[in-house]
Amino acid sequence: MHVIACIRQVPDYEAPAGLFTVEGSPPAIVASREVKPVIGLFDQHALEAALRLKDAHGATVTAVTLGPPGAVDVLKRALHMGADAAVLIDEQPYGQLDAAATATVLAAAITKLAPFDMVLCGRQASDWDGGVVGAGVAERLDLPLASLVKALEIQNGDTRVERLIDGGVEDAALPNPCVLTVTNELNTPRLTNVKHILAAAKKKIPTWGPADLTLPVEAVTRAVRIRIVGLAKPIVDRRCEMVAGEGPEDAGTNLALALRASKSL
Repeated sequence: MHVIACIRQVPDYEAPAGLFTVEGSPPAIVASREVKPVIGLFDQHALEAALRLKDAHGATVTAVTLGPPGAVDVLKRALHMGADAAVLIDEQPYGQLDAAATATVLAAAITKLAPFDMVLCGRQASDWDGGVVGAGVAERLDLPLASLVKALEIQNGDTRVERLIDGGVEDAALPNPCVLTVTNELNTPRLTNVKHILAAAKKKIPTWGPADLTLPVEAVTRAVRIRIVGLAKPIVDRRCEMVAGEGPEDAGTNLALALRASKSL
């Protein structure tokens, strides 16, 4: 069984907003040097799901990311967690990518990694929160898709899942190979392991470009559907007003009156 986990390098999503600026043309969000790159939140759960399939069924796990050369660091972390192999797809030749173009490049890389039984993605990225790349990958590979997966198991060669839907949970069975996008309810990502860290030191992480994927830059450019024309940091207006009282009940009454006067209630 071969499972491919698509992960994305993002700036630390817990970093304060003040450490980010909008720069350049076309505009881009630039993180301070203090902000360390990490694996996207939901992508961590996708990777963990792949590793649990390895534990339970002896699956081989390949981690794939599309990013700059520095994104090799998140792939190393994937190896340290237990992934068997990792591949970096260099995004630089393609220029500015949106979700559609990203899915096009990832699908080409996944095809090169065939045969495979499952592709796992996070439900959405931790930076842009688009949540459509996994579906785009499934469409380009012409594979069945289950999104927002909160439970997963293999039964009789099929993939059985529970997925979140409006107002409840849906049970579904998919033939393999398939594509799943997973939620953080699926599992708790593991920590790195000394054994895996030592093993990873002997592994090479290849970098693939357009020639390796037989995917011309022009084909990816044509796939772009969204162009960013402007970015701006939100203006946050905060005011603090102390509400006093002779005791807790009096202070509570005064707070309610103040909220009503400000039309917050």
